[in-house]
Amino acid sequence: MEPPEKSGGRFEGGINMAFRLDSRRNVGKQVRKVAGKQLDKALDALDRRAARSQDEAVHTARKRLKEVRALLRLVRDDLGRKTFDRDNKALRDAARPLSEVRDATALIDALRSLERHYAAEIKRSAFRPVRKVLQSRRTEMRRRIFKKKDAMAEASSAVKKIQDRVDEWDVHRGAWPAVESGLRRSHKKGRKAMRAAFDQRSDENLHEWRKRTKDMRYQLELLEPLKTRRIKPLAKRADKLSELLGDDHDLAVLRGLLDNEFKKFVPDEAAEVLRALIDRRRLELQNSAVSLSKKLFAESPVKKVA
Repeated sequence: MEPPEKSGGRFEGGINMAFRLDSRRNVGKQVRKVAGKQLDKALDALDRRAARSQDEAVHTARKRLKEVRALLRLVRDDLGRKTFDRDNKALRDAARPLSEVRDATALIDALRSLERHYAAEIKRSAFRPVRKVLQSRRTEMRRRIFKKKDAMAEASSAVKKIQDRVDEWDVHRGAWPAVESGLRRSHKKGRKAMRAAFDQRSDENLHEWRKRTKDMRYQLELLEPLKTRRIKPLAKRADKLSELLGDDHDLAVLRGLLDNEFKKFVPDEAAEVLRALIDRRRLELQNSAVSLSKKLFAESPVKKVA
């Protein structure tokens, strides 16, 4: 397959990661440079120098680490299994404690979004007990993660170790061959996850579909400069799809808490109404995701840039 279009031999900058690939230059150096920049941004956030709040710091750090993982998956065939497994696992482990705090905030946002969506049907105070429990839960989680465990410092230490190993990443093929197989793999896994979720809309299948979609989203954003007119619409679809599935996931987690951990804190009547609204909204989100996903995974993005 021929490489994608380029302007003056250069692939211009991307959306989030300013990912520039020049077919005349060493691709490995460029990949390492991008990874290094994103890890620097993660470290800045973890040190809170580039964030207005703790929540913003966590969100930024997690996103940058996810972007580096997406980059790793894109060039994993050149990196080799040992390097890929080592650094992919290290990035995942560094982000894991931060994810707990971020998810706690996401549940508060999910409740707020649900209240806005059904504002004409419910009173503003209908789910006040739920909100209070969610806020208390987040406060306790922040105390445990940030003060007792000092997760920001631990994550920062882990990211620095990964950063020290980036120079070992060996990506030796040309620009397009280096990423083509990774993009094919992500698309294949995304289609498989989508079909599994179509067959059975279990929370597990929907979550897997969401994760694989996010991989596609980050990789398409990385590769958008390769052929903007063809890749950009796919990147936008992947972004929207991951948003729909993310909202659905947050509501699924919230419903699970209502059925278990929150059962003794939330009045039965409020819990019953909230469950019904969650189920309605999740069905809407999933149906929208199905429609959009069919368009996103209808054709391999590799063909779009061929």
